[in-house]
Amino acid sequence: FYGYYTIGIILWITHILSAIFVGIIFRCFSKKRKQDKMNYNQKNKDINITELGDILGNAIIKGIRSVLIVGGFVVLFSVIISIMQRTGLLDLITNILCNTLKMDKGIVEGSIIGILEFTNGLKYISDIKLRYLSLNIIVSSFLIGFGGLSVLLQVTSIVSKYKLSISKYFLGKILQGIISAIIMILILNIPNINLDIQ
Repeated sequence: FYGYYTIGIILWITHILSAIFVGIIFRCFSKKRKQDKMNYNQKNKDINITELGDILGNAIIKGIRSVLIVGGFVVLFSVIISIMQRTGLLDLITNILCNTLKMDKGIVEGSIIGILEFTNGLKYISDIKLRYLSLNIIVSSFLIGFGGLSVLLQVTSIVSKYKLSISKYFLGKILQGIISAIIMILILNIPNINLDIQ
């Protein structure tokens, strides 16, 4: 999006670190579970050529299904964003937040779009021509860490059958977004790292 190799490397480092920090935080604050005295003996089964073909076929079908789910949610949220833009709802929410937060309108609008669907939000924010590019990158870092509601619903649709806590995932993604933004601020304050447009 930014056409600047260094920004990609910095964002990559930021999200590796933020994911590690979130993992450590969740590990430290998670409740200790009692060890179950269940028997986990599983019978090992040899796989013959016929079963291997069946397994590969099922894997491909599930992979295609996952791709369709992801693509479907991206299209759905792109339509929602388009409706909000055409009806003026997005502009109304943006103006209210701009007046409250005293921030640049483009950044606020891009953040709202990114919270809904982060790819569209990142594209919008990267196209904003601000003197201080660092602000764009910090917001982008938060959005990548959070992932957007579209990604949240994609994950929910896939993991719901496994009875995993989606609320913990949601909390973790918010936390990762915040940590990503903080790490990005710290990185941008390192001497000789200046991405602002002069």
